[in-house]
Amino acid sequence: MALPSPIPKSESTSPVAGKRAVIIAVLLTLVLVVGALYAVSYQSARGLTIGNVNGRMSYRTGLFGYAEFDISLKISSTGILDTTISQVSFGLTIDSLIPFSAIQAIGSTFSPGQSLQYTLRFSSSNPSDLQYISEGGTHQVTVSVTIWSSSGIYSGWVTASASSSWNWSSAG
Repeated sequence: MALPSPIPKSESTSPVAGKRAVIIAVLLTLVLVVGALYAVSYQSARGLTIGNVNGRMSYRTGLFGYAEFDISLKISSTGILDTTISQVSFGLTIDSLIPFSAIQAIGSTFSPGQSLQYTLRFSSSNPSDLQYISEGGTHQVTVSVTIWSSSGIYSGWVTASASSSWNWSSAG
């Protein structure tokens, strides 16, 4: 007599394997979402630019000599999230030789497509700086800014600068 053939077992997924697959899918989705948010946050916080730099310079030599640079500029972000800046510190150098004292400024929050306007006055009464500046000619004027920038889930220090050639006449 022949033995009956065994009934084939259907291939079913155990409850543990199903839960594991769901957990892996959720974790993978979470990693992708957090990664995308970090990338967007990073770009918004670190994509700061200095633009629309305008200014004028005046100086006087002699006993009470001085040099002053009045600068206006805008800071904006290339990102798509609101950006908050704080601990704002501006610097000015002439021909990478003459640094002016840093100016601390107030930060703020701005939205994409907006910018913050700053008007700054850098001044020096250092005789050697005045001697160099009073010689006139074409000079490279560089405005730089160091900022603590936050956007989304990213925060960090950011430095940006803008340079242009200025020409002024000599004192003599």
